[in-house]
Amino acid sequence: MQKIINFYDIVIIGASFAGLNCAKALGNSNINVLVLEKNNELGLKPCGYGVEDEDIQFIPESSMNFSLKPLVIVTKNKKHRMPTNQSLISSICRPDFLNKLKNELSEFKNIDIKLGQKITNIEKNKLTANGLEINFKYLIGADGSFSIVRKFLGLETKKFIAAVHYTIPKVYPDFEMFVDEQLFDKGYAWIFPNNKFTSVGAAVDYKSPNLPLLTQNLKRWIEKNNIDISKGKFAGSIINYDYQGYKFDNIYLAGDAAGLASGLTGKGMYPACASGYQIAKEILGEKCHLIEDWLKIKDKEEQILELDTNFLELKLQIIEK
Repeated sequence: MQKIINFYDIVIIGASFAGLNCAKALGNSNINVLVLEKNNELGLKPCGYGVEDEDIQFIPESSMNFSLKPLVIVTKNKKHRMPTNQSLISSICRPDFLNKLKNELSEFKNIDIKLGQKITNIEKNKLTANGLEINFKYLIGADGSFSIVRKFLGLETKKFIAAVHYTIPKVYPDFEMFVDEQLFDKGYAWIFPNNKFTSVGAAVDYKSPNLPLLTQNLKRWIEKNNIDISKGKFAGSIINYDYQGYKFDNIYLAGDAAGLASGLTGKGMYPACASGYQIAKEILGEKCHLIEDWLKIKDKEEQILELDTNFLELKLQIIEK
């Protein structure tokens, strides 16, 4: 379908993991779906690009840059390689994966995907995109931490993680996470290799006194570890974990728009994919509990934020016992 009509059963705002997986689950149904993406390219969001073994349900290992390998946790310059049955990790090339998924969706006649769409107005049953009014039965906000759908619903975002990183043209051998409470409080730094580059970054919680110094502290940590960022590209992002629900009458929120990322680790790809899939299944009248199952994990992880320890050190303590 090439032409945008003025009515769709479902309009999805956002063509990333949540939005495209939602659309995929609706493929070949009798429901006509429109996916609107504000950018002209997919996969522009800055992130560490890391994926774990549990993500295989939505991100097959064949799409990963490396075979899944143990995570390395570094505390006070000592490296701890996690057991092979825990914390397996790899990475993906985000734009390549999302474009491949978008191409798969082009095979479904009931799905339209439009890039470069500026949403200027949202109402209960209609919105305006690039000056064209579009009516819908259901609206799904899969448009990230700064979701305009979330804003339309009047939901504030008070809980978030700030993350900054450099992508450098060197591929490191291991996936490493670093404890440095002086610089990153209960947050962490990371070195995550990709296919042609490595993401070197850090993240802290909104409550951390280190938040205003995050970029400065990352540079200090990079210098201390003799990492060359002279040819690196800098980027930052906000990860929303302020979950307040995902269904609001005929409007749904998925992924970061719903605040489904982990407030402890910032993990967002799996809950994005899972929530997009569940929302589609619910609209189709099928039962699914992926969101509820994830919320149990998310809640347990975020309880650790109240403890007087860094979660990486706690993880090591639990395994060593």
